[in-house]
Amino acid sequence: MKAALRQSDGAAVPAIEVVFDERRSPAARLRAAGHLGLREDAPLTVMGIKGREEDVKELASRINKVSSRVHGYDDGSTLFLAVEGLEDALPTVPVPVGVRAALARNVQILELPEKYKLVRLGMRYTLPAAHDSAPYHQEEAVFLDAATMGGYALLPQYLTAGQIDTVGDVQVLDKLWTAHGADMLRILEAVAVTDSVRKAARSVYLHHNSVTHRVARAEQALGFNITEPYGRTRLFLALCLRRVRDSDE
Repeated sequence: MKAALRQSDGAAVPAIEVVFDERRSPAARLRAAGHLGLREDAPLTVMGIKGREEDVKELASRINKVSSRVHGYDDGSTLFLAVEGLEDALPTVPVPVGVRAALARNVQILELPEKYKLVRLGMRYTLPAAHDSAPYHQEEAVFLDAATMGGYALLPQYLTAGQIDTVGDVQVLDKLWTAHGADMLRILEAVAVTDSVRKAARSVYLHHNSVTHRVARAEQALGFNITEPYGRTRLFLALCLRRVRDSDE
């Protein structure tokens, strides 16, 4: 049975909702955490998970097997987990194909509402898992650490899908996706986060000649060199904008 607290009007509220609710007093959130068995001084991992319902449940089950305590909170669009004892085991957890996740590490109980918001923003940059086996490289963005967003956290806060659609580089990426499929975007993601075509090719398990050919096509369409520092940064920004637009809820 899920732990619940009684409100002044007699209604029962799940304790996990209380610990995530910034409108609640610190005392109320700590009391709810106690009902859940969460210690005030125990660092938590906060994780958001999206995907098909059955696959999300499968990932939550896998996390439950390698952590000491897991509590789930569904906000209507995303399943959020507050997890104890996950840090060392996280790199070994396989993610069902199509599922994506963002997380915040070393979170204290009273930080849960703030980190919940941060993880929600991080979800806007995640990509669905392409393989059900760990580990996952950073460029795959399957387990995205929300702390790594930096200034990129501003994009999903202030830009609408309509505004992003006006960006020429994003329009070109859409055309490349239509003409050449998802593999083209997967290759461009790898190129944007590595410093050579050979490294990009290794990360997507393709021969470097195949990647070089696709890079040439992309550069012709985009009108700039995507393997030079400025061009790589510009490409990365366009890819991030596209992720944010496509995750608009």
